[in-house]
Parts: sequence; structure tokens; C-alpha cells
Amino acid sequence: KGCKFQHGEIIEISIDLSQMQLFDAETEKSILPRIPVESVVPAKVVGGKLETLGAKIDIPDAIEIANGEYSMGVRLSGVTLGGDIEAKVEECEEINGNILLRLRVGNDVVFALSDKEKRKGASVKIALDPKTLAFYSGDDCVSEPLNLNNKLGGRVSKQVVQLDREVKGRIKKVKDLAFSFDIHGYGIDAPVDTVIKLVSGGGHEIFKKKLTFCFSPYSAKVAESGIECNVVKVLNYGKETFAQCKAGDDEIYVAVDKGFAGESLHIQLPVDCLEIIETERDIHLV
Repeated sequence: KGCKFQHGEIIEISIDLSQMQLFDAETEKSILPRIPVESVVPAKVVGGKLETLGAKIDIPDAIEIANGEYSMGVRLSGVTLGGDIEAKVEECEEINGNILLRLRVGNDVVFALSDKEKRKGASVKIALDPKTLAFYSGDDCVSEPLNLNNKLGGRVSKQVVQLDREVKGRIKKVKDLAFSFDIHGYGIDAPVDTVIKLVSGGGHEIFKKKLTFCFSPYSAKVAESGIECNVVKVLNYGKETFAQCKAGDDEIYVAVDKGFAGESLHIQLPVDCLEIIETERDIHLV
């Protein structure tokens, strides 16, 4: 109603290129100019100290590494403005809505994101987040950064339930459908709109398919009840502490309070923090 076009009519449209994303048809990876994932710089470990980018930094207990010389990878998210390491801005450009800084520190180059544009040649100070550091000796990675992308296997299920509803002024028992995410024996109420997205992407057979639930260590909330996890190790990164856990055969990391020393814990997962993948086809659904 009210449409000025006819069915089957060929029309012209315009495309806002700033909103366009292009992906390789086979790998499904972005082929637009990308933001660098990692900066690689030389580093030296001596007596519990990390010498890199002209600074000496205490190595936290979570990083177990022998004395020696390494190539050190720093995730983009691990370089933050405001710290003790002095750097100069070589380039400042906007890529896909992000302000990317190319920074010179002595003979080395690192990248950082900024919420404001910086003048070329400006002096800034940066800090390194230890949980984002990787150490390489030749082709071997001898110390990996913390995995920030947790994955747990599970399913979505539906049940017929009885609810009290007002019908013509009277409260009656009516049947309805309720949905839940079943993850390692624990059920999480699933919103109807989320289930609709799953059905749209995976079909009505989605209730029989295996799903992968993805979330960050910060999204998992330690609680009295929830998904039960066995604690393998507690990782102290100085300002932050994480529990390396096992839920069945799945390994995950959970942000915990400093001083945490439990052998097990339960976690709750807020539904709005979950990414959901159809496991067999590896297709992102939500």
C-alpha cells in the first residue's frame, strides 16, 4: 500500500559505500583495508622484567617465560593511550569508523586506537596490557595471550508450559511455548526474539542441531548457581585475575576477583552477551 513501484519493475538504487562491507566468497573474511590485529616488536626477558619499547615492565605471574630474547606480539586492543612508554604519532587515519594511530617508539612501530584524532608528530604515552602479549622464539609461540573468545557447546530447546492469562475477564490456564539454551546441563531462559533469529538462520531443525555459544571472560558472571566449571589454574595479570576453567571438554576463561582460590565455580551468562553459531556449518546466527 502506497508503493509507487510495480512488481517486476527494474529500478535504480544508490549505495552508501561507507556502510558497505566486502568479504571473500570462500573464506568469508573481510577484504576491505583492515585494522592490524597485532604489532610485533623485539623484547627481552631478564630476571622477571620485560624490556621492550624502551621500558622495563614487571612480568605478571600469569606469564611463565624463561629469560631470553623474543619477538613480542601485542594485540591492537592491548595498546592503550596513557602510560609510561613514550611514542610519536607517525600516521592518524580513520578506517571503518575507527581512528587508528601508527606510533613510532624508537626503531619500532606499534598501532593503537584512539577516540580522538592526533596530530602527526605529536607525542603520546602508551601502556601495554600484559594479557594481550604473545612471545615468539623463531617460528614457535612460547607464551600465548589470554583467550578472550570463550566457546561452550549447547542446544536450544522448547517446552510446552502452562501460564495464567486473563481471558474475557477471567484468569485461565493456557498452553504456550517456552525456550531455553541448554549449556552443559544448565538451562538459560531464551528470549523469543533470539529464538526467531535462530530459526530464521538455521531453520526449524535448529532444535536438533548443536550450537556454539561464544562470550568474553568478562561476560561470564560468577554466581551461586549456573554452569558448573572446574578451575584448572588462576592467572594473575597484576590488575586483573582470570580463572582458567573446564566445563566438560570445553576450556574457558572467567574474570574473577583478586585473591580467588576456589577449585570450582558456577557462571551465569547474560543472553544479550552471547554470540551463537551453528556448529556443524560454522554459521553465525546471532
